[in-house]
Amino acid sequence: LRIEDTDRERSTDAATSAILDGLTWLGLSWDGDAVSQFERAPRHREVAEELVRLGKAYYSYETSAELEAMREAARAKGLPPRYNGHWRERDPSEAPAGVRGAIRIKAPTEGETVVQDRVQGEVRFPNKDLD
Repeated sequence: LRIEDTDRERSTDAATSAILDGLTWLGLSWDGDAVSQFERAPRHREVAEELVRLGKAYYSYETSAELEAMREAARAKGLPPRYNGHWRERDPSEAPAGVRGAIRIKAPTEGETVVQDRVQGEVRFPNKDLD
C-alpha cells in the first residue's frame, strides 16, 4: 500500500491514520507495511532522470500561469484540459531562465493503451487523450 503523501502541508500522521482506518473499515487488506511516497522521492527522481536519459521522458518549462492559460484555451474550445506537448521535442537549452522543469513521460500519441483491470476487465485508452 502506497500512501500519497507528497503534499507536505496536508500530509499528517492523522491523515495517514484516517486512510488506513478507512481501508480497514472497508474490509481491505494489503501486504506488508504502508509505503510513504515522500520517503521514496530520491528513488523516484533517480528513475525519472533515467527516463529522460533514455528519451522516454522530457523536461517541460511552462510556468503555472502558462499551464493555466493552456487549460483555459482547451476549455474555451470545448476540449478537456491537458498539456499540449509544447516541450516534447524541444531542446532543454531553450528553457527560460529561472523556470524549474517538470519531467513528463513521452507517452505515445497514436494508437491506444490497453490495461487489464481486475474490476473492469480490459480497458482501452486512446493515446491521443493521454496527457
